[in-house]
Amino acid sequence: MAAGALLATIAVAKLALLLAVGLDVPFGVAYVLYLDVVIAFPVAGFVLALGGWARRAWRLVGACLVLLAPVGAYASFIEPARIVTESDAARSRRGLLRAR
Repeated sequence: MAAGALLATIAVAKLALLLAVGLDVPFGVAYVLYLDVVIAFPVAGFVLALGGWARRAWRLVGACLVLLAPVGAYASFIEPARIVTESDAARSRRGLLRAR
């Protein structure tokens, strides 16, 4: 319980500091949260999962947090390449692009 409160306090302090130095509000905050979920949480989970000092429940939580890394890799490298966009030439062949 105390560890969760400490992590929440650190997260709020980090966000306040980043906003104070000029972090862009909608996209900058989303980017920092994405980095936290994709990089920081799996690293913390790896430490928890391999920590012999941690209880079994915390090691299980750590193993679940490590699973966020492949999700982040998929969202960063695989899915953006699958996005299909239309070019102006394709739209003009279908009659969707009109000259003004």
